[in-house]
Amino acid sequence: MPTFEVLGLHLGISKTEVKDTFHYYLEIVGNVLPTSLLEKVEKHDRDYLIPTHNNLDKSLEL
Repeated sequence: MPTFEVLGLHLGISKTEVKDTFHYYLEIVGNVLPTSLLEKVEKHDRDYLIPTHNNLDKSLEL
């Protein structure tokens, strides 16, 4: 199930509203944080991974 759909179910709003809100705040965060910081997070996204059932198994394989 796509992430926006799951988030919408948890928040009780539509998938479209979740997606629109996410992209709205993503633009604000992009304007507030320095570009170099955003690039650093993108390059090292595994360091910022939030453990879930699906990706926990993958991280244990490393």
